[in-house]
This record gives sequence, C-alpha cells and structure tokens, in this order.
Amino acid sequence: MLEHSDLQAIRDIMKEEIGRSENLVQDIIKTEIGGSENLLKDIIKTEIGRSENLVLNEVDRVQENLETKMEQLKRNMDELTQYYRTVKLDHENNALFLQMIQEIKKEVNELKMKIA
Repeated sequence: MLEHSDLQAIRDIMKEEIGRSENLVQDIIKTEIGGSENLLKDIIKTEIGRSENLVLNEVDRVQENLETKMEQLKRNMDELTQYYRTVKLDHENNALFLQMIQEIKKEVNELKMKIA
C-alpha cells in the first residue's frame, strides 16, 4: 500500500502535468483562434474589395448610360430648338407675306379706283 507522502507526491505530479496540459491546450487554442481570426480578416478584406469593385463597376455602367442618355437628350433639344426657330421664321415669313398681300390688295383697289 502507498503511504500518504507517496499519494501526495503523485497528486502533486498529476496537478503539475494537468497544469502543463491545460497551458498547452490554451496555447494551442489561442494559436488556432489567432490563425482563424487572421484567415477571416483576409477573407473579409478580399470580399469587401470584390464588393467595392462590383459597386464601382455598376456605378461606372450607370454613369455611362446616363451620359449616353444626356447626349441623346441634348441632340433632341438641339433638334427641337432648330425646329422651333424654323417654325418662328416660317410664321414671320407668313406674316410678312400676308402684309405684302394686303399692301398689294390695297394698291390694286387704289388702281381700280383710278381706272374707274
């Protein structure tokens, strides 16, 4: 049978070994968690970069579409402006033409009066 001092020595050795094992497990867990954190950080950075690129590409695409539509709108506005200038000139010419006709009518009436 083991004596009390032998049991105490075994208990002390077991406590010491369990303490070492606990420390070793804690160190391993810290290392693994640190590695996982770094891996997650890298993955998150990569995914954020990819997402930013996707958003920027989409913004560029939308901007190009808007610029194209704005250019088309400007061309349409220029065309409308030319059309309204032409219509305005047409109205002015028609007004002048009517005025000339009225003057000619007046002159014809005056000539009729002289002849009659």
